Amino acid sequence: MTVEGLKNFIMAQGSSRAIVMMEWDKIWACNRKVIDPVAPRYTALLKSEVVTMVIAGTKEEMKLHPRHPKNPEVGQKEVWYSQKIFVEGADAETLQEGETVTLLNWGNVLVSKVTRREGKVVLLEGELALENTEFKNTQKLTWLADCGPAQTTPTICYHFDHIITKGVLKPEDNFEDYINYNSKVEYEMMGDPCLHGVQKGDIIQLQRRGFFICDEPFHPRSVHSGLESPCVLFHIPDGHTKPMPTSGSKKKKADGPLLPEQPIKKLKSSADHTLFNDEAVEQVKEKIEVQGEKVRSLKASGASKEVIDAKVASLLSLKAQYKSLTGKDLVASAGRRGGKPDKEKKEKEKREKEREKKDKEKKKEKKRQAETVAAAAKKEAEGEAGRKKQTRLGMECKKEENLSEWYTQVITKAEMVEYYDVSGCYILRPWSFAIWEKIQAFFDKGIKASGVENVYFPMFVSRAALEKEKDHIADFAPEVAWVTRSGSSELAEPIAVRPTSETVMYPAIAKWVQSHRDLPIRMNQWCNVVRWEFKHPQPFLRTREFLWQEGHSTFANKPDAEAEVMEILQLYRAVYEELLAIPVIPGRKTEKEKFAGGDYTTTIEAFISASGRGIQAATSHHLGQNFSKMFNIVFEHPDKVNHQV
Repeated sequence: MTVEGLKNFIMAQGSSRAIVMMEWDKIWACNRKVIDPVAPRYTALLKSEVVTMVIAGTKEEMKLHPRHPKNPEVGQKEVWYSQKIFVEGADAETLQEGETVTLLNWGNVLVSKVTRREGKVVLLEGELALENTEFKNTQKLTWLADCGPAQTTPTICYHFDHIITKGVLKPEDNFEDYINYNSKVEYEMMGDPCLHGVQKGDIIQLQRRGFFICDEPFHPRSVHSGLESPCVLFHIPDGHTKPMPTSGSKKKKADGPLLPEQPIKKLKSSADHTLFNDEAVEQVKEKIEVQGEKVRSLKASGASKEVIDAKVASLLSLKAQYKSLTGKDLVASAGRRGGKPDKEKKEKEKREKEREKKDKEKKKEKKRQAETVAAAAKKEAEGEAGRKKQTRLGMECKKEENLSEWYTQVITKAEMVEYYDVSGCYILRPWSFAIWEKIQAFFDKGIKASGVENVYFPMFVSRAALEKEKDHIADFAPEVAWVTRSGSSELAEPIAVRPTSETVMYPAIAKWVQSHRDLPIRMNQWCNVVRWEFKHPQPFLRTREFLWQEGHSTFANKPDAEAEVMEILQLYRAVYEELLAIPVIPGRKTEKEKFAGGDYTTTIEAFISASGRGIQAATSHHLGQNFSKMFNIVFEHPDKVNHQV
């Protein structure tokens, strides 16, 4: 189903509050109008039933044919011809010697011999009759050449049927009796050589089989398994209700209808007709009653005969209309047949009394039920002596059964976080912030003992600074939050909220570093950062705003810089193992996972036993000279001028 097809269907229905029930084929028919003009045509044969056909006097060659017969913009495809071809087994069973058939994208062929074995066709022989251009009354066959250069594509086609086999289930029906346990049917096909190039998501048409979407493209023979991966196609309904001209269509036409009668449509149309008749009958009955009252009023008031006759004629016309709709005469009530008005009045009063009596009984019953419920609630409230009260203060699920729900209950019932009205942001309550203060104190003590000093840089970053290092910001681009307004006025240039601080710190470091005597510069800042674009936030693990520390050191030589990378990594390890009692494993990130713009990234990873997954605990990066070149951080050295840090 394409978005354009669904959009066209919605627009065709128009805006209405009415609830309309209709068949799926209406939507699929709209979808077909979108995909049919652009879907390339290919051929595929049922592999288990293919029959070989030998055509005398044919040479092996290749010609280009349009992928779409009416749209040249779709391009062209290669069609191979050879003396030996494959045709559908169902088609072969319908052929007779001396019959002329049409091979699509080729021409007419005269069937000269049909070889059968045990009543089944195993070989066909024919002669080309390309000079015969009479295609109107010939059977059309799809085929594939059997030649070396044109290797067929192994293809798997899936058809999906209705889950329930009955159109409309009645109240007395047991739905289990109508479950289709074989709603997914797989067909192994011999595909067109051009299917090698079909990509995932491409919509194509297999001639005489319908539309398909590629779920998995064809992959050549693997060096590991020695096997090819077939092209996997899913069938797309096209909304047709009449039989398609599929394989062996001539035989099927002779035997009888290809498709069973559609029970859903038949039932629905009859239901609509009945509903329409009922509504019309009720309207006519109301008109007859009104007209009858007018006639009786005129008679009672002594109106002239001409006036009464006109009203009676109108009444008779309405009664005739009622008979045409229902097939029977309208049976008049006692009042209309001339019964006494007093009798009708008494019956009406009797019905009113019965209704009042029933209403009183209902009120008494409701009152008794309310008293019963109140008594039961009172008894339950009093309870038995020593009965334990049920609360929701404890855990309500097990970690082994539902890890996500268990984690949510732990952090909320332990009063560690409170949810906030901005998605992905959370309130850190005193218990959780106390843990953060412990971590902060432990790590701060460690880095200060090593000579690192604390600083603070602004949280806002200009666009020019953020985009100066393209490779670096490309990794963070989707996550950057921008400030675009000040009050009700637009800012002249949007300002980013820091996702990380390299582009904030390094322009200042470039000013501070002049000579080798200014080095090393070792700084750390405790701050918060914002990374906006992601799904499924998780408190403490993945949030839009979070607290962290980031240290940035500048050295004159590479060995000193690499030594600090490992020193900080060991300090991170100490935070987890010595302070938090969580075992971690040190290592190095792959090129794909490393920090954007850095030389390499070292990491410590923790293991979540409940889920069996690993999680990143902390990282320490070696940035090399990538950022110093970008921000021109150079210093004068006795041996070299403008040396990069």
